[in-house]
Amino acid sequence: MTQRPERTSYDEVPYPGFAYVQSHPDHLAAIATLLGIPAIPVTSCRVLELGCADGGNLIPMAAAYPEARFVGIDLSSVQIELGHELIEQLGLTNIRLVQANILDIDPEFGLFDYILAHGIYSWVPAHVRDALLQICNRNLSPHGIAYISYNAYPGWHIFEPIRALLRYSTTHVSDPIERLARARELLELLTVERSADDIIGAVVPLSATMLKDRLDTLRPGSDVPILLHDIMEEHNQPVYFHEFATHAAQYGLQYVAEASFSMVLPRGLPDRITDYIRKMAANGIDIEQYMDLFRGRMFRQTLLCHANVPIERMLRPANLMGMAISSRAVLEGSELDLQPGVVARYHSSDSAILSIDTPVSKAALVVLLDAWPQALPFDTLLDRAITQVSEAGVTLASRDVMASQLAADLLTAFCYSDQLANFYTSPPAVATKISERPIAWPLARVQAHIAGSSLTTLYHENAEPDPMARELIKLLDGTHDQAMLVQAVEQLIAAGVVPADDDAVPLEATIGRSLRWALWIGLLIA
Repeated sequence: MTQRPERTSYDEVPYPGFAYVQSHPDHLAAIATLLGIPAIPVTSCRVLELGCADGGNLIPMAAAYPEARFVGIDLSSVQIELGHELIEQLGLTNIRLVQANILDIDPEFGLFDYILAHGIYSWVPAHVRDALLQICNRNLSPHGIAYISYNAYPGWHIFEPIRALLRYSTTHVSDPIERLARARELLELLTVERSADDIIGAVVPLSATMLKDRLDTLRPGSDVPILLHDIMEEHNQPVYFHEFATHAAQYGLQYVAEASFSMVLPRGLPDRITDYIRKMAANGIDIEQYMDLFRGRMFRQTLLCHANVPIERMLRPANLMGMAISSRAVLEGSELDLQPGVVARYHSSDSAILSIDTPVSKAALVVLLDAWPQALPFDTLLDRAITQVSEAGVTLASRDVMASQLAADLLTAFCYSDQLANFYTSPPAVATKISERPIAWPLARVQAHIAGSSLTTLYHENAEPDPMARELIKLLDGTHDQAMLVQAVEQLIAAGVVPADDDAVPLEATIGRSLRWALWIGLLIA
C-alpha cells in the first residue's frame, strides 16, 4: 500500500462539489448506444468515480438510481467526510465514499460499468496518470465506458504564462489563503487598463486577462479552489489529444467520442478548413487533433472503452429509436408552417441554430418544448408529431419513413447542441406540472439548507436559486398546499429571512414564479 500524506491542499481548501452533466452515466450510455456499443442499463449499473471530492457529482446519481451501485474515492479525508454527512442526511445505502489513493486501486476493487475521472489526469504526476488508465482497463466491465477530463493543447498554452508567474510569486508561501491573496493581487495588477507606452510584454497580461475573465464567469466562491487547484497546483500537465489517445491505447483502451458530442464534428469551422482536415487526416484521431488545433481547444472530456469493442462510427438513426428525447429548442417566429420544403429555424440558449424542413421533425421540436422538462420516448414523440402534421392537413408519408426522417434530424440537432436535442436511456422522472402540494426531490431540499450551495436538478445540472426559491425548495416536501406555502413565506419575510418583493406583486404570484422556475429546471418530482 502507498503511504498517504497526512493532509493535502484539498483538505486545506476543499474543492466544491458540483454535478458535471457530461459525466452522467446515462449521458455516456446514450452516446455508447448511438455508436452501437451495448450500453449497461443505468438503473442497475456500477459506477466508480476517481477523485470524487465531496461527492457532489456522484451523490446525485446515487439518489436518482437507488438500484445502481456507486463508489467514490478521494485522497482528501476532509472532502470524504463532507460527502458522508450528505449521504447520511439522504439515507442513501447504495453509495460508498472511501479515502484512498488511486495507486491503491487493484483488481479486488471490482468491475465497474462506468468509471469517471473529472479533473484528475492533468493534475497528477505521470505515474498516477498511468495508474488511472490502468484502472480504466482492469476495473472496467467488458462494454463499460470511462470518462476522463483533462486540459488540452493548444488552447491551454494561453494560461501557461500566468500560471508560471503565479506559482513563482508564491514559491515560498505555504499558507493557501496567503497564496490566493497574492495571486489575486497579481491578477489585478496585470489586468488594469494599460497605457500605450506600458513596457510590460503583451503575453502575460493577455494570459492574466483570459484567466480573470474565466474566473469572473464562475459562481461566487468557486474562483478560490479553481485558482488554487486548477491553476496553481504543482502538477498541471495539458496534453495534445493525439498524445492522450496514444497513452490510452498503451493500456488497451480506445477513443469512443467526446462527452460534448457537438465538438466531435467540425461545427463552426469554415468549409475550406474542413476540406483541408479531410485531405490531411489519416484517421479519426487525426481529424480530432486537427480540429483542436484550428479551434484552439483547451479542455476535453473524452470517453474510452476497451480496444476490442466494435464501434459504429457512422451514426444510424435506428440506434436512437429506443431512447427518450428532450429539447429546449425555441422556434424562431410566431407561427410554424408544417408544409414540406418550408424551412423552420430553431435556436437554443447556447446560440446553436438548427434549420429543418421535414414536417414531422418541425412538429416534433415544438412537441418537445411543450413537454419540457419531460423527455419523451421516441415512439411517443413520433405519434404526437404525426398528429400535429395530420391536423395541419399535410400529406403523410409512411410511419417508417417519418420515423427515419425524425431520427436523422434529431441526430443532426444533437450534433449541433444537446440543448437542441438530448437523448436518454433512462430519463429522469420529473414532474410535468405544479401539483397542489409540490414536491422537490430530496437532494435539492437538503442542498437548499447548505448556505451558498447550488441545487442539483434531476437532469444533473447545477441550479442557482434566489433567496425566495431556496427557502421555498426547503418547504416542498408534499405537506404544504399553496395556501400553506403563502403563509410560510409570509413568516419568512417577517423574520427577514427572505427579502420582501415589490408590494405591487402579490405574494402568490411571486411564489408561483419560483415554483415555475423549479419545475422548468427539473427540481420537482411527481
